[in-house]
Amino acid sequence: MTVVGDDPRVRELLDRSMNMRVGTLSGGGVPHLTPLRFVHDGRAIYTLTRAASPVASHVAERPAVVLLFDAERTGPEAPVLRMRAQATIRDEPDLRRWYERRAAVKYFLRPTGIWNMLSHWRNLPTWLRRRRSATADDTMALIELVPETAELVARPA
Repeated sequence: MTVVGDDPRVRELLDRSMNMRVGTLSGGGVPHLTPLRFVHDGRAIYTLTRAASPVASHVAERPAVVLLFDAERTGPEAPVLRMRAQATIRDEPDLRRWYERRAAVKYFLRPTGIWNMLSHWRNLPTWLRRRRSATADDTMALIELVPETAELVARPA
């Protein structure tokens, strides 16, 4: 079922989802699906990833992407939100600071963020190892995703 971006069901799924899946195509047309954390402002969706990641390099070549949101703690009959969007890599420092503040609140300071962090505690050693091994070459890319269409689809069985 096709819905519009200001539909309350779209807003609810965006608010309840902790992660999204970003579908991109490489320059050669090979599909790639990546789970990423995100924040949204009602107009666009933002995510932060390594500048050398497949998502960032694919977006630089082909900005059309597909986003999937499934609001993690829902039943098997709950729909999945699928959006088609145009992606742009943004490098404004103020926007990056805004993203980092919003992400900190969403993922670490709200009850849903604390619950998400505790339920994935096994990932903490990997996260810490990545942080310690990060180099100056590990620059980050803030990606702005502006939705064009949105539809609720049945969850695969």
